[in-house]
Amino acid sequence: MQHWQACVRVKPAMETEQAKWFLQVFANGKKLNKTTIRELYLSGYIGIELHSPGKEPLPTVITEKGKKVLAA
Repeated sequence: MQHWQACVRVKPAMETEQAKWFLQVFANGKKLNKTTIRELYLSGYIGIELHSPGKEPLPTVITEKGKKVLAA
């Protein structure tokens, strides 16, 4: 293993049950905070619409991965 690889920390993806709860909140029309939107997006559960810097990212779609989690 190379030195730089040993120094890199990888944050685990959002847990499925946690993601399901947030997706249900979003599906019911509630707003999510920036951190939650970011985690759902990076985990592949939602798509977002990016605006200019300083504006809030808007979740726009639940991805197929997110739909599978909601259906479970």
